[in-house]
Amino acid sequence: MKNIQNQQLNISPASCAFIFCLVLFTATALRIYAMALPLDYDEAYTFLRYLDKPFAKIISDYTVANNHVLFSLIGKLSVMSFGPSIWAMRLPSLIFGALGIVSFYILWQRVTNRQSAILATVLMATALPLVFYSGQARGYSLQALLFICTFLAADNLQQQPKASRGLILATLSALCLYTIPTSLYGIGAIYLWLLLLAIFDAPKNQRCNLIVALFLSGLTAVILTLVLYSPILLHYHGFPSIKQANPLELQELFTALPQSLLSVTARWNKTFSLPLLTCIHAGLFIGVIALCHKKTIKPAALIVSLLVSIAAMIVITRIIPPFQRNWIFILPFYLGLVAFGLTTILKVITSRLNRWQPYVFSLLALLILSSGTFHTHTILKNKIERETGNANLLYPIVAEFSKPGDFVACHEFLCDKFRFFWHRDGITLNKIKVGWDCNMVQINRRGYKSSPFQHSEEKVILVTRKDKDKKPFLNWIKKYVPSGYSLTEKIVATSGKSKVIQFTITQPR
Repeated sequence: MKNIQNQQLNISPASCAFIFCLVLFTATALRIYAMALPLDYDEAYTFLRYLDKPFAKIISDYTVANNHVLFSLIGKLSVMSFGPSIWAMRLPSLIFGALGIVSFYILWQRVTNRQSAILATVLMATALPLVFYSGQARGYSLQALLFICTFLAADNLQQQPKASRGLILATLSALCLYTIPTSLYGIGAIYLWLLLLAIFDAPKNQRCNLIVALFLSGLTAVILTLVLYSPILLHYHGFPSIKQANPLELQELFTALPQSLLSVTARWNKTFSLPLLTCIHAGLFIGVIALCHKKTIKPAALIVSLLVSIAAMIVITRIIPPFQRNWIFILPFYLGLVAFGLTTILKVITSRLNRWQPYVFSLLALLILSSGTFHTHTILKNKIERETGNANLLYPIVAEFSKPGDFVACHEFLCDKFRFFWHRDGITLNKIKVGWDCNMVQINRRGYKSSPFQHSEEKVILVTRKDKDKKPFLNWIKKYVPSGYSLTEKIVATSGKSKVIQFTITQPR
């Protein structure tokens, strides 16, 4: 098999630039469309717990892992600038998602070749997880961007081991970890990659300098990360969310790991239709074989470093990150490997038809882009239309039938979404817990009252999707019905499977 330089297709820079611009436009359009998705519980929780709090609270509160600290700081600035709206919370993710495509093109062009980088961005543009989280007020798109930029900084350090470049690498590593701590799985891979290149690929006269620069950069990254997390470490004497994690036994770990891997890759491949998925698997297989060639040390070392670092961290901690979204920052490299395999296949197929290479390459890129765009758009559209019972639609109904002094009861996940909308509209609330499945908030402008029925004109609004959810609620509310009054209920509106039920008290004649 030929080396990477000989695997380049005969595609003009102008054609690559045109395809890349089309990819960037499509990627941005899909991500803007994803911003129309209903408000997610994690977004509402992030706003209420972090974005709406002082900066000091953001950098010192890590009770749960929802606080993607660096993103929370940037998100708060966005909300302060544009107001407490859904699009203001999501705007930073949109920008980071688009920048991630540009940065990965630059990185993958250095590691492989320009055509492989173009195909990688085509796949990234329509990859459902990347599109979805570029339209959500969460830190995953920022994590992916910083992780790619950290690899770029590592490549710069490998080319010329200077102290300034080592400092840039350390700073980006610390910022990536400050966004989401699970970035440690990937940051370890970056330093392992540099170590492998220093041992097997660097010139002898630079090998010692690179290893020293690598060590100093890693030490600086550790110090910077500890400084950034120092308010949390001092406040909680460690990471409370990490303390709550339960390490698995080795047998359980090795049983659960393949299932987790299959679940993650299935999520990644969800974007592509079945015919195109066959090409993706073929590209992945050929990409792995191509990278195993001894003359492709740089990309091969990159993929090996990712696999070894992630596996080592999982075995050492005996903890598998519980959510598929924890691995999104690795997805661009998975797609890059697929793209490298596809360009290798095209080179072999069209090796004697050089003049047809631009047309075949452009056709493949447009086919993947159009197919992925249609499939991802369809999934997002169905999700928007299917969420007929979401808080975005239910809140205007609840607002219409409630007034200051009334109580609104709903499931915990819906409750925080409502609280976001009430906050947006400048309405203050009290909140009490009802049973295990139901939260209650009081629309309050007159002071907190323990009973929902202080006056006969006050109501309780119940929002529920299941009739069985009414039971714990009714058991609670009946205790507060005044003597001589009866409780009446009326379904005032429905939205999908959700019902809006109004409870009032009446005095028998």
